[in-house]
Amino acid sequence: MPIIAKEPFQVWALTVASDQTGELACEDGNGRPVYTKRLTFTDFPAEGIHFFLTDAVLLLPSEY
Repeated sequence: MPIIAKEPFQVWALTVASDQTGELACEDGNGRPVYTKRLTFTDFPAEGIHFFLTDAVLLLPSEY
């Protein structure tokens, strides 16, 4: 996905609904959406999580 690769800093968020559907979204760090994908099923055990991608390194929230 070339548009995503152009963003030097990315915020990725996985949101899980109670019916085990979800949404994976990427923003540019300034609240502008870059990519969104609806998930018809996920078994991720939490309601969601955020990751940060910068300089080709994926960071957990506690590492950012």
